[in-house]
Amino acid sequence: MRRLGTSFDWGRERFTLDKIMTRATYEAFVRLFDDGIIFRSDRLVNWCHHLNTSLSNVEVEDVQLAGRTLMSVPGYPANEKFEFGVLVHFAYQIEDSDERIVVATTRIETMLGDTAIAAHPDDTRYKHLHGKFARHPFVGRHIPIITDAEFVDMEYGTGAVKVTPAHDFNDYAVGQRHNLEFINLLNEDGTYNANAGSYSGMRRFHIRRQIVSDLQAQGLYVDFGAWRSSPSGLRAIHLLVRGKVDIDQEIGKIEKKITKTTQIKDTAAKKTQTPKYIAAVPDKIKQADQAKISNYDTEIEALQNSIRAFLVLKGDE
Repeated sequence: MRRLGTSFDWGRERFTLDKIMTRATYEAFVRLFDDGIIFRSDRLVNWCHHLNTSLSNVEVEDVQLAGRTLMSVPGYPANEKFEFGVLVHFAYQIEDSDERIVVATTRIETMLGDTAIAAHPDDTRYKHLHGKFARHPFVGRHIPIITDAEFVDMEYGTGAVKVTPAHDFNDYAVGQRHNLEFINLLNEDGTYNANAGSYSGMRRFHIRRQIVSDLQAQGLYVDFGAWRSSPSGLRAIHLLVRGKVDIDQEIGKIEKKITKTTQIKDTAAKKTQTPKYIAAVPDKIKQADQAKISNYDTEIEALQNSIRAFLVLKGDE
């Protein structure tokens, strides 16, 4: 850049991980928080128990299923397959009544977190149930029957929809509108927590199998069918992209980058030791060059930390 004739105050050069940049970031966030522009709150996220982290929508890909499909799941034995593309119908018993209300779900294991059953306010089939309660068969929870015209399509399925606010983005919005209880079922490792009652400690997809048997034992299981919601009859499920990373390959890439960065740093450091450099280069540029060398050390340390993180994920540390 100097050869191009540009002029800079090299003493103000900054690297992303410099301490002064970190302090500035902290200061900006504190000010935004104090001004009420940003705030901390609970939000629904995509959680991967295999990588033990949240995932953005760009880190998953859609796979189209035409019907019942057996698939393996990351974190489970490769030879263990689980059902996808199946819509399970089951019934909730209305309290103080012989009547039942049938709902459907593709993730039957989430019913342990149900906190409402929604119907369309104009659906005559359920008007007599508005404001009443159903009894959860496994955790004993009182489940209110609510109405929501925005959420429920009374022409689809049974017209009654189970609501699990803590485990579905659409249900989350319903929970906020109706001030429902948000019950998280999952531990970070993919097992169910104490909110799941007798299923506590079991892994999610093992519960998917078990809960069907338990519903059948109580006479609440109705049937299952193919999952349909589009003209083509296909439906997408999300598969993890980040979980397909070859850890050894990624470590190899990082090691190559460490080698390259180390070579650049050593070349820069060697240059600063030459008599010509020591005698002719202004102090400000010397300081900037030393800061740049220090930044290389910081970058190398960050890359080494990345390798350690991958080794932990792999189970080698």
